[in-house]
Amino acid sequence: MRNNLNDATKGDLERVAHLLADAARPATLAHFRAAQIDTDDKTGTGAGFDPVTVADRAAEQAIRDILARERPDDGILGEEFGTTKGQSGLTWVIDPIDGTRGYISGTPTWGVLIALADEDGPIFGIVDQPYIRERFVGGFGRAEVTGPSGTAPLSTRAHRPLSEIGHEPVTERMVAHLDSMVARHRSGEPLQYVLGEWSFRRLDLAIDPRVLIPRPETEWVAGRALELAADLPGPRTLVDLGTGSGAIGLSLADELPIDGTTVWMTDRDPRALEVARANLAGIGRAARNVRLAEGSWFEALPPEVRAHVIVSNPPYVAEGDPALEASVIEWEPEGALLAGADGLDDLRVIVN
Repeated sequence: MRNNLNDATKGDLERVAHLLADAARPATLAHFRAAQIDTDDKTGTGAGFDPVTVADRAAEQAIRDILARERPDDGILGEEFGTTKGQSGLTWVIDPIDGTRGYISGTPTWGVLIALADEDGPIFGIVDQPYIRERFVGGFGRAEVTGPSGTAPLSTRAHRPLSEIGHEPVTERMVAHLDSMVARHRSGEPLQYVLGEWSFRRLDLAIDPRVLIPRPETEWVAGRALELAADLPGPRTLVDLGTGSGAIGLSLADELPIDGTTVWMTDRDPRALEVARANLAGIGRAARNVRLAEGSWFEALPPEVRAHVIVSNPPYVAEGDPALEASVIEWEPEGALLAGADGLDDLRVIVN
């Protein structure tokens, strides 16, 4: 089948795929982080819990309505409404919300999955993330991601078969290191610190107890800053106050155009800046646009710096807040968490 698709047909199939993703966005966002969301257990057995929400069903129905209009002869393999047989030899595979548990909990780590397959397997696919407005597309000879910062090509790295990796000899040192990591995690140390690294947007960051662990919500903060910066003509200057590991500032440098972008990253803790500096070395050519400065908030910046976008994820937890998990207080740096009796001390300094 795939060899019989001409360019016009491929173009039309891609157009329809984007229509499906576009339709799923409002259907899912309408219920995301709502005060209450209806959730059912798909298993219906009580033995486990496989959640499905009103948003799952609304998104899939919106997708099916478009396929009924645009591609009535194609089959559909849906997550919520089962299988519809087709006659064209093509089948649309739909998962309206991949990551329903994250969706329910309010974290922006879910997406809409849309794939197109023929009798030999998948030929085109979209992973759409409505909340952070990024869309990954692959198939018909290309792969790219489109988001607030524009469009960028995707590529894969060379890999080795698992069969080869499995034959590597295991040394006593390797076993001892693994045992040590397991023991640290069992003692309560966060997995991110045990591994020594964690992913943030497109970056793999070095992480240790000198800095906070990057949260998924902070990815949204970085994404919003990128949106604002992308609308500005160059040259543009961005400031990340209280950078910690450098997650936000380095994402700005990594995802914005290299030409015409300058990113200042500040922190009052020299130990945190050491981590940020180590992570700076990992972003390649974009590192030339980054400046690090030690000091308290705006005081760290040279007087001649004029910022077009200022972003910060400052301490915002009130001292003694009972909602703060004990493991967070025990392991993460207190100075990057607590901000006075009401949690607003640092925000007042920044705003004023």
